[in-house]
Amino acid sequence: MYSLRGGVFIGDAYKVFAEMREKNVFAWTAIIAAHVACSDMLSARRLFDLGPQRGVVLWNVVVSGYIELGA
Repeated sequence: MYSLRGGVFIGDAYKVFAEMREKNVFAWTAIIAAHVACSDMLSARRLFDLGPQRGVVLWNVVVSGYIELGA
């Protein structure tokens, strides 16, 4: 899960996320939004499917990503 956009890797952010003991809906939303921002909807969708909770903001991030990227 290393996405690149404009020379920015989110691999380090994902490493921090993966090492978190307790991941809440805010953490899930942040990492998924980062993947969407890097135009990596495949990874964003995989994370979305793995997430135990799906808040309104998370749904908006994913739907907006699909709309923006035309996927």
